[in-house]
Amino acid sequence: MKLFTQLALVSAIATCGSAAYAMQSMDDAALSDTTGQDGITILIGPPTLSAAQKTALGVTQTNGILIDAAVLHDKDGFAGSLGGGAIILGNASKANVGNATGVGMGIFGSTAISVKIDASNGQIATGTGGTKPILNVAIGLPTDLLIRTGDIWVDGSARANIATGAAGAVVSNAATGGTTGNAVKILNSMDIALGGATMNIQLGNTQQSGVTLGQTTMIKMTGSIANGLTISGIKLRDANTFNPTAGQFGGGDLGVSTLTVFDAGSTTKLTLSAAIDVVADADAIFNGVAGNGGLVVTVGGNNDIMMQNVTLGSSGSTLGDLQLINVQTNGTHIAIQGH
Repeated sequence: MKLFTQLALVSAIATCGSAAYAMQSMDDAALSDTTGQDGITILIGPPTLSAAQKTALGVTQTNGILIDAAVLHDKDGFAGSLGGGAIILGNASKANVGNATGVGMGIFGSTAISVKIDASNGQIATGTGGTKPILNVAIGLPTDLLIRTGDIWVDGSARANIATGAAGAVVSNAATGGTTGNAVKILNSMDIALGGATMNIQLGNTQQSGVTLGQTTMIKMTGSIANGLTISGIKLRDANTFNPTAGQFGGGDLGVSTLTVFDAGSTTKLTLSAAIDVVADADAIFNGVAGNGGLVVTVGGNNDIMMQNVTLGSSGSTLGDLQLINVQTNGTHIAIQGH
């Protein structure tokens, strides 16, 4: 109610000529009279970056949210390997590594992120009634949105050493975290330019059309990105030292300086078309091989893809540019599952 109280005060100041103002909460109908539309609008303005920060980060955006590190703990590893691991995004030294360095993560933009929230009874046509209530959340992103992933590392997880209870059940200990201090970089930091997109989320029941015919979806992404989707600084690392005597032939990088994605036949824009749903059982989508539920992304549209300056092993081993023309992915499903 605090938000409504503040809105009521602002409305009273704007409309009343009296020197004394009464502060009172507003119901949805009163709010509609003041704003012209029922519902709630939230504007999120990230902190302003100083000139020194912009220079150090190499960005032109005026605002940004900085994150030192994000850690995903895999507590059981994989078959044939003992102990769990951790995937670190950003500065690995913040995840108990100490002697490792790396840039942090960041989300940058020059305008506010807008969030508009409305509720409905699910009625579509006048007079038909509504029996499937919906919470609708519309999100608008800055036109110059930039996502910096930070360096990506792998390390041992301190969460793998927590105690087990009866019958091997894991006893959670929220105070145990961090990594074992053996971080190795697997990907360099990447900049992902994805500005001008809009995302509409429907919770409860959903009625918005998805990407494929007849699909209704929870999250729908639309919009047009000027100059296409751009990912800069891709470098996949093999950290093993080159030592043929010991049977180790690693130690190189697979690099792509810039990856761009456009609409097929275009060099100026990328039209966003994606639907995201959370499903309890993805078997029907993947012909019985999914096994369980997950996050399912359905993508639409046909694209031209350009990978510039592809290098193999070292910067001097240049393959050239790799171009994919009219990649027809419309209706492709991608499932993200835990195991």
